[in-house]
Amino acid sequence: MELQYKSINQLAITRDDLAQWAASRETSEVVAHAIHAIAGKNRAPESIWAAPTPAEWDHVQMAVENYIDNGLYESQDVYYWGEESFSIDSQDGAD
Repeated sequence: MELQYKSINQLAITRDDLAQWAASRETSEVVAHAIHAIAGKNRAPESIWAAPTPAEWDHVQMAVENYIDNGLYESQDVYYWGEESFSIDSQDGAD
């Protein structure tokens, strides 16, 4: 599977700053990366994090799955988004 969302090098944030951003919001780093990847001039990452639309929520989940499938992050049981969380079903059927 190819990478379908922005890599860290394509974002206007360093990996260290992304990690700090995620930690300060009690959010998984891969979720923070996905939020920044879908953000744009009309919706800042902070706005998406605080009040995602249903479409933004879906895109973040898809981006997280894409990053995991491409080996950019390790798979986790739960992905935190502040007080919310989600999980991703395994695509390969492994337990």
